[in-house]
Amino acid sequence: MKRHLFVSSSVLSIGLFCTFSAMAQDVSAPAETVVVTGSHIASPNYTSPTPVTSLSSDTLLSANASNVAVALLQLPILADTVTLKGSASTGNNGQTSLNLRNLGGGNTLVLLNGNRIAPTSVGAGMLLFATVDVQMLPLQLLQRVDVVTGGAGAVYGSDAVAGVVNFILNKNFNGVKGEVRAGVDDQGTNRESGLQLAVGTGFGGDRGHFEANAELYQNSGVYSIIDSKAGRRSCAAISNPAGAATTQSFQCGVTVTNGSFQGLITGGPLKGTTFDNAGNPVPFHYGTLVTGSTEVGGDGPVNVFAPGAGTQKNAALYQRTSWRFGADTNVYLDANYGYSDYEYQAGSYDNLLGGNAAVIQSDNAYLPASLKTAMAANKITNFTLGKYFADLPIITIQNKTATMRFVGGADGKLFGDWAWDAHIEHGQTNQQINALDDENISHFVNAVDAVVNPANGQIVCRSTLANPANGCVPFNIFGNAGVTPRSDGRGVNSATAAQFAYLTSVDWEKIRIMETDLAANVSGDAFQGWAGTISVATGFEWRNESMNAIASPAGTAINPLTGVPGPFLRGNFSGQAGSYSVAEGYVESDVPLLEDMPFVKKLAFNGAVRETNYSEVGGLSLTYKAGLVWDVIDEFRIRGTFSRDVRAPSLGELYAGFAPGVSSVIDYGLPGNPTNPSILANSGGNPNLKPQHGTTTTLGFVYTPDWLPGLQLSVDGYRILIANAIANYSTQQIVQFCYQGVTDQCPFIIRNPATGAITQVNQVPLNLSRLSNEGADFDSNYRFEMPDWTGIEGDFNLHGTANYVSQYIPRLPKLPVVNYAGQNGGGSNVGPQWRWTLQTGYTNGPFSLFTQARWTGSGWYDKSQAPSVLPLQHIGGQTLIDLNLQYAITVGSGSITPYFNVTDLFNDVPPPSPASGRINGYDVFGRHVRAGIRFDR
Repeated sequence: MKRHLFVSSSVLSIGLFCTFSAMAQDVSAPAETVVVTGSHIASPNYTSPTPVTSLSSDTLLSANASNVAVALLQLPILADTVTLKGSASTGNNGQTSLNLRNLGGGNTLVLLNGNRIAPTSVGAGMLLFATVDVQMLPLQLLQRVDVVTGGAGAVYGSDAVAGVVNFILNKNFNGVKGEVRAGVDDQGTNRESGLQLAVGTGFGGDRGHFEANAELYQNSGVYSIIDSKAGRRSCAAISNPAGAATTQSFQCGVTVTNGSFQGLITGGPLKGTTFDNAGNPVPFHYGTLVTGSTEVGGDGPVNVFAPGAGTQKNAALYQRTSWRFGADTNVYLDANYGYSDYEYQAGSYDNLLGGNAAVIQSDNAYLPASLKTAMAANKITNFTLGKYFADLPIITIQNKTATMRFVGGADGKLFGDWAWDAHIEHGQTNQQINALDDENISHFVNAVDAVVNPANGQIVCRSTLANPANGCVPFNIFGNAGVTPRSDGRGVNSATAAQFAYLTSVDWEKIRIMETDLAANVSGDAFQGWAGTISVATGFEWRNESMNAIASPAGTAINPLTGVPGPFLRGNFSGQAGSYSVAEGYVESDVPLLEDMPFVKKLAFNGAVRETNYSEVGGLSLTYKAGLVWDVIDEFRIRGTFSRDVRAPSLGELYAGFAPGVSSVIDYGLPGNPTNPSILANSGGNPNLKPQHGTTTTLGFVYTPDWLPGLQLSVDGYRILIANAIANYSTQQIVQFCYQGVTDQCPFIIRNPATGAITQVNQVPLNLSRLSNEGADFDSNYRFEMPDWTGIEGDFNLHGTANYVSQYIPRLPKLPVVNYAGQNGGGSNVGPQWRWTLQTGYTNGPFSLFTQARWTGSGWYDKSQAPSVLPLQHIGGQTLIDLNLQYAITVGSGSITPYFNVTDLFNDVPPPSPASGRINGYDVFGRHVRAGIRFDR
């Protein structure tokens, strides 16, 4: 580890220690201990060398009363997880897949009661990971969540390169409990409601047990943040004029120059002509720092559109039935069902821009007479017009997902204290993705090329003159009159029914994902060693995953503008199919080495070895872990691990058909290096991928002082190196490399045959990257009872957790090596170097108060640019304060607990940043208030 990492670790740990010590004089209340091993070996005297964070359901509900899964994202190590908020740029179709250490959802293994879960998505766009949407899990019976970081692959299985998040349910719940809640934000949006109910009871003389729960949740989302304080800033990196000190500068108030809501002529002698809402030509007033696509100030639209948070509906059902045979054997059957319906805007308004800009001929039927005269005077027969269609609905992606999962298993004891367990799991996910109101680009081009039919004087499409049966409906592209809200809330639409039907369509894809998993484990004390009992665990696992997708034939039609499949602005889904199987076996051991010696209270070794055989890539992959726990004294423990972990390419990375995305590129192949802000960025699978390997080193300490019972401190430094990592070049990198002579990238670029402008860039994942990620985690907990002399009754619990990232260095061929740690914007949104969360809980009888402070540290915009191109633009931090109040009222043998919850209490506005403020870890949606009632008996 580097010196600066451990210096920073020491500074924060000392700071937290001093804070808690000052608040905790003369306190003797014992701390509640939760034993979490992070291992298959269960021993009350064993402590894992691997850092594990365990959070109770009560703590998570206090942090975010609407959703336990979302509350997890407030942990610094999970803060880069993408949620439905701002889903226009997600790669998982609006789903929430956990992302430890910003290494990607595919490197985080999600478990339910220690068992695998069938994926709910194979990803989309550049993110083709197989992931689990944690918002679909049955969480009313949640007991706790264990987050294991570092060295988890050999113990838990493949795909745990970054770690494991294990959702553990209460398997012995008795009684009835439930909750009703509602919430809304300051703008009257993000309206949410939820309902939960759980029951549990024994039967058969308590040899059997049954429990079940049902959950419903919905949120209206936020249509746009363009009217928020963050959205109105409209900040971006913009090119400087020739002769400036730097090529680019970071500006706010940025607008666009290649189109407008009324239409804008973007080239030739009539450049700078726009229109009023009635379609009359008027001059366009340019601002400063004008480029081919952006400017500061001027008449261009601000932001064009800033999608907010998508709407969501979730349902979850769960049941567990178990039966105990004798004293040593228990069998069970788990079944759960999850359903989600997510909708979110797919980028900006419908548009004709850049390579897809409309070419208007002089005989256009809607062309104002004054423009016809001007064209004749300038001796031009056509001009290029850029247009954003605010009078048509914004394309919406709808993702409907239903997943079913069944687990049958048994566990018990053998030969006294040896524990065994075995299970078979089968899961199936059915997903339908619809691109609603999807713009058919070729139809748009035909519709705006309207002429007068010489035979009857009617306005028709020019294409209809040659093909009267083509169904084209002419459309007036000039102006923006008669805009009215759509009744379904998805956008605005003043087009006639016939125009709307011709210009837009629904493109769709249906995906089925299946998983079957069998596993068995045995663990126990093998024999007595020289320093204590040596424990062993062993087991095997076999699973098969498959997917099959079919797509609308319309999305595979040839686009006449590009000559390749894909006529739509967004959709263009394609079929995909594939499967693979994995066989794994492991051995784990806990070996005490020394005990009760000078400076060694206890020294223990924990190691594991796992062999994995992937059918799709062939051969065996070895993973292992070696860890030491050194109890120097009762109060001070040092721990460390070294591990090798593996992740094979997922179904999506191997077999996915090309999926659509949207990107902006600088086209170095055309004069003036114009920017095309709305190209198709299509990405698909690569069946030639190989597994990626990660090595993780952790070293840290745990301090639990006897002189201050209830205080626990831990600091763990980590270093993760991923080799053969699966990655994509960005669309901009592909274009740049082709221009610089790297010819193997040129076939991925599709240009408009007529104008030469880029219309599409295709991306495929490759084993081309190496990644170095280094940092430190900090955790402090202090639980105490107020002493009598204060006159204050009640119990306090203080918890602080923080993450510091010193290195995040991806290494791709042909690219410079850059440490992106602290980059909060630009092309690699790694996030700030520092994040922390501080929680305070106070309980006095039936009353509870919980406060939380979440800090996202400051950082920079784009560290990959040289100072001569773009200065390291500093982006400030953000602090959010959350509050939860509740009061339990005893009713008979149960209780009713009303609560009041506020997130972002002071409505903190994020710092100026690109993309309307939606950068890693920053919240642009403001204060949200919830109220609800929980009951139990």
